[in-house]
Amino acid sequence: MGNRATTTKKPSVQHTSVPCAPKPTSSKYLTNFKATVATSVAPIPWDALQLGQSLSRSSSGQLYQGTYCGKTITVQRLADYLVQSPSLVSTINSISTLQHPNVVSILGYSCDPHDNLHLVTDWMAGGSLASALQCFNLSMTGRMMPIAIDVCRAMVYLHAQTPAFIHGNLTSGNIFLSDKGAHVADMGFAALEGEETLPLCGVPMWTAPEVLLGDENLGEKADVYSFGIGTCGNKYELERPPSLVLAELHTGSPPIQLLRAIVADGLRPMMPKSASAEVKLLYERCVSVKPTERPAFAEILTILETQRQATQR
Repeated sequence: MGNRATTTKKPSVQHTSVPCAPKPTSSKYLTNFKATVATSVAPIPWDALQLGQSLSRSSSGQLYQGTYCGKTITVQRLADYLVQSPSLVSTINSISTLQHPNVVSILGYSCDPHDNLHLVTDWMAGGSLASALQCFNLSMTGRMMPIAIDVCRAMVYLHAQTPAFIHGNLTSGNIFLSDKGAHVADMGFAALEGEETLPLCGVPMWTAPEVLLGDENLGEKADVYSFGIGTCGNKYELERPPSLVLAELHTGSPPIQLLRAIVADGLRPMMPKSASAEVKLLYERCVSVKPTERPAFAEILTILETQRQATQR
């Protein structure tokens, strides 16, 4: 876990251009944010940050590599719909209380001259799991196993909070890697997305059928479904490539045929042939159409740790 941000001598400033000028109402939302955000979320002067290269973009915002007080950090420019959400402050306040080695911690926040809100978080040198999957063959018999176990540990911790902290968008793009293992990020933002945008949370391939149908609020078992898709079923042997699905999502038009296939026809990514029978069974349980048939993360963690021990003998 990183140390909380503190004020020190300001380093020299190097900023990349900040995209997307805010709407005129941004100042009003920022004033409320600054007045009500928890004191544990430290305000960081914008000119104390050195903003580097753009890393990736998700529905919750744009990620940049940055430096603060000589330490490499991640800077996330939050999307406008998040800044304008009445639940943003309570969500960030809740995230700021989380303390777990497999959960990305918030170090503070900063506002640029255009009133864009940025979160400063731990730096993850290994990038996202999504990027790793594009470059490496990660299987549950090899390097994916410790990643899946770390994610399980994070989710056991999140679901043990009172009330349970539901991630809502546990995709490979929200799992980050470092020399200390895997770390879960962007907890809770998916529910805020649902307030103003499409009536579904996250990316459809990872989203539980009951959430796609709008039948239930986000629950713990929806996170289990996403975990199964993003780790056990990481080969994504779908009829249509994920890149095409994501491209359609960015146009604002959900891929209706894919949603129908997931909800009505039980379309799921296929497990790699190399997976053990135990892992295949676990995957099938995680992505069951019925939430009650999906295991809790505590059980998943026990199964995976047992599997890892068996392969190490």
